[in-house]
Amino acid sequence: MSATKTMLLGLCAVGLAWSACSHTGDVERERAEAMYERARELQQAGEGEAARAQAEATYERAVELADDELASRAAYLAFHTFYSAGEHRGALDWAARARDAARRGGSRRQEVQALLGAVGVLRMVGATDLARDALERAAASCAGDCGALEAWIDAGTGNVYFDAGDWAFAREAFARAALHPQGPRFAGELNRIETYLREARDGSSADAAASLRAAERLLPGLREHVGAADASPQQVRNRRATLRVLEAELLLEQGRIDAARDLVGPSEDRAVPEELAWRLDTLRGDIAHRAGQPAQALQAYERACAILAGLSADLDDLELVSWFRDRKRRPFEAAFGVRAELGQWEAAFALAERVKSSAFVDALLRGDDGESPSVPSALAGAWADASARYDRLRTSARRFLRSPLNDRGRHGRELLAGVGDKTVLSYFRTDDQYWLLLVEGGELTGGVSLGHTRDIEALVARYRQQPDDASALEALGTALLPFTAERLATLAPRDGVLYASLDGALHGVPFAALRVDGVHLVERNIVVHVPSVASLALIRDVSPDRYGEPVIVADPHSDLPGARRHALSLAGQQGLEAAVGGQATADVLRRASDARLLDLGAHTQFQATPALQFADRAVATGAILRWGLAPRVAVVSSCASARSEQRSLWGSIVGAFLASGARSVVGALWSVDDRAAERLMTDFYRHGGGVSPARGLAFAQRDAIGRGVGVSEWSGFVVAGLP
Repeated sequence: MSATKTMLLGLCAVGLAWSACSHTGDVERERAEAMYERARELQQAGEGEAARAQAEATYERAVELADDELASRAAYLAFHTFYSAGEHRGALDWAARARDAARRGGSRRQEVQALLGAVGVLRMVGATDLARDALERAAASCAGDCGALEAWIDAGTGNVYFDAGDWAFAREAFARAALHPQGPRFAGELNRIETYLREARDGSSADAAASLRAAERLLPGLREHVGAADASPQQVRNRRATLRVLEAELLLEQGRIDAARDLVGPSEDRAVPEELAWRLDTLRGDIAHRAGQPAQALQAYERACAILAGLSADLDDLELVSWFRDRKRRPFEAAFGVRAELGQWEAAFALAERVKSSAFVDALLRGDDGESPSVPSALAGAWADASARYDRLRTSARRFLRSPLNDRGRHGRELLAGVGDKTVLSYFRTDDQYWLLLVEGGELTGGVSLGHTRDIEALVARYRQQPDDASALEALGTALLPFTAERLATLAPRDGVLYASLDGALHGVPFAALRVDGVHLVERNIVVHVPSVASLALIRDVSPDRYGEPVIVADPHSDLPGARRHALSLAGQQGLEAAVGGQATADVLRRASDARLLDLGAHTQFQATPALQFADRAVATGAILRWGLAPRVAVVSSCASARSEQRSLWGSIVGAFLASGARSVVGALWSVDDRAAERLMTDFYRHGGGVSPARGLAFAQRDAIGRGVGVSEWSGFVVAGLP
């Protein structure tokens, strides 16, 4: 046989083998594609677990076949099964796999789809920064060539702005989404209307009536999209219910009570999903309340509260992060208002404490990671960051269940009895009123309306603009302490302790600085802040002998000379070494879990959550709780350590130490000059603040008043917990 013929026969054999292999590969890919279609069928049939197993098997087979396009589709389907089941940790993992497979296969559209799928989970984790990064990356990947996905990028961007209360920016993004030919038109128009309604309610609009008119003009377009061709029968029913809620809310804001009542109906509607049912019942309560029917209003509000309680019981730890937002406070606040108007103070008090406990859960579960660098993570690490953040949230949730301040639903007489002989001024904000509930000697002795929310918050704004103005502090003191001098003396004798639980805009007001009859409150009484009456009843007072040596940390970045001098002086008095400069690390803080005293002078950074800056890393509120940092007394002389984005101390660094088990925490409501803080802290310890922090701070502040120091320099420090 010639060499040429041999070569030709060899090539033919190779060709036949290649053809056979190619045919086999095609068959295997067809089988894998059939697996994927079966997973989709199971998902559409509502068989989530079976669909998940089939999608995962399809993904594994696609990876074996090096079919990145199919692997990405299968991973994204698995993501949906996890997300639909509320298993967000698994959803994040599978979104990451879908994105990675899409990148390997060079499919921009599938990569964008995976990024968008994860944005919702990232928002639920409270990782708004990562959600925003993911949206920006999705927009960059699209480069104007992703069809309908571009509209979903705009919708996601609108949701992030909506979460932040930036109504105008949110509205622009929703408008772009709604105007896209393949965009989510119903959701886009719905959310635009919602932004106008929120704007009109919260006072951020210069012309509330104009905002309501703008919302009304959008309603006809929204109605057109209710029965869109791509909507399932269930979606159409839900859209009709949503439209009904929105139209009724708009009518009520316009004062058209009868029209709103006709639209929502008189009673429960079992065809409405629970997520809308509570809003409908809240609306029914609002309508009845405005019509002068308090009993009917209360019934409707309490139905809404019961629906929310049932829904929250079914949520996992992660979903609780976004659960207790202001919007879901609404029916509880409204029920409180009706109870208060009827003079049913014990029931009103129970509702107020319930809401404050919800804020406690929300603040703790929103606590960011405790070991993150100061520089935000690059998007390349966002998936691992978000997954790790989820795990930390679960850890924090478990820690919360063991927290000494978890009241476990006790809001009535049992908690009041735990207060003992203490006097507590408990403030509560509703939509239209600020209220004061008075607790004396373990009994609720009454309540009073302090005035319209708008008027009280105008006084707070005036004080913030002029913190050293005696007349501003006098006006605010008169509004918040509506007592005669004789009655105030019976609440707490001179140098007696007054506890204040503040809410709404009052959080951040230095209560000790309020002026009553020409003098600051701190000149009469020792003032202690508490997040709620429940937290005061549950804080444990343990003997100092049960604690270890003090821990003193200061000036991690060598830019707080006053804090360093104070730390070295205090350490010398205690016969200890202070950790300053590069030695002021997070590991030193961890050693303070059972310290008799923690004295900390550092900076605070504010990103997703407050965090203390150490030489090596930042330590946020979630880590304080997770590490179980429970010194007897924590003196946190860092800027705004008592500040929170919440409506109370919860969410602040001070609140985190309290929740973790600290007896007493000293913190600052705003940034304080380094030298002024050094002088105040020197006086604080001279007056015994290391053992009795409330007394030490009160007497140090009185010294400052005696020296003629401006109010803003001495009043920023507060004590929370026990005196």
